[in-house]
Order: sequence, then C-alpha cells, then structure tokens
Amino acid sequence: MTPINHRSAAVAQAASWEGCNESDGSHKQIIATYNSKTSKGKIGYGTAWCAAFVSAVAIKPDNTSVIPVDCYCPGMLNKFKSWGDRKSRSYSAKGGDVIFFDWNYNGVPDHVGMVYSRNGSTGKVTTIEGNYDDSVKYR
Repeated sequence: MTPINHRSAAVAQAASWEGCNESDGSHKQIIATYNSKTSKGKIGYGTAWCAAFVSAVAIKPDNTSVIPVDCYCPGMLNKFKSWGDRKSRSYSAKGGDVIFFDWNYNGVPDHVGMVYSRNGSTGKVTTIEGNYDDSVKYR
C-alpha cells in the first residue's frame, strides 16, 4: 500500500473546490463535508467558512491527523499549538501548510487558508482560501 502524501492530497482537494462560491450555492458541499465530521457542532451556509474550508480539505482525504477540524480560526490555531505544530518565523512554507492571517494585528487570527505553492526564488506563497470574497480563490 502506498502511503498518503498528506501535502499533495490536501492541495489537490483544495484546488478541486476552486470557484465554489456562495452566490450559486456551490460552497454548500464544503460546509456539508465539514458538518459531516465535526463533533463541535454544525455550521450554517451563511456562516464565515474559511476554517471550515481548511477542515473540509483535511476531512476529504482523511488528513485530520495533520490538520485539525474546527470552524473557528482561533480554535484551529489553538489545536495546532496543542499539537506542538508551530513553525519558526524562518520556516519556509510548503504546499499543504495551513496559513493564518491576522488582519488587525491583535494576535488573534481572522482568516485561514492553505499554501498552494511557494516560489523558490522569491519566497512568495500562493494560497488557496475558502470564503475569500465568498468564494474559493487563489491569492
């Protein structure tokens, strides 16, 4: 049996949902995936769903041992911290890494996405995010 490459499975799952959005309701499959496996409580289709997207990306290929399931950015970050999965500031991001955004610089994450790729020469990352302008998009 071939071992699962957790990074490539996560990136492939995230990319498969590119373009899902609230306006046509296609994001509901992501919410349904999250709701199917959560023990924390189900979320509605109008709820902010960036963390549910990352969770669903973990659920589909059974990557929940490396990406925690949570619908709330601070809750997801706290689970990572409790697992001891904290990267130093000098860490070079890789595809499949979870990345948190703190828009107002208060130490509490406001948004979460997944690293899709990293440009080796510039160090810039491309992310794929759920609930980015109500859609799954690259940034």
